[in-house]
Amino acid sequence: YPDAELPHFETEKINENTLIMTYTSVRKMADLAYGLIDGCMDHFGEKVVISQVALNEDGSKTKFVIIKK
Repeated sequence: YPDAELPHFETEKINENTLIMTYTSVRKMADLAYGLIDGCMDHFGEKVVISQVALNEDGSKTKFVIIKK
C-alpha cells in the first residue's frame, strides 16, 4: 500500500519508571493504540499505569504516560 498513512509514535523516556508516547495519526485510533500498549505490557508481565491525554480536539494526537508500578 504505497499511499498508506501509518500512525507515528514519538517516545521520551523520563526515567527508569516513566515513558511518554505521543501518538499521531489521521485515523484517530488512539483507543486502539491504548489497547495495544496495554496488551503488550500484559504479555510481557509488566505492571504499569497508563494515562491517556488528548492533545487536540479531533483526536489525531494523543499522549500516553506509562508509569511502571
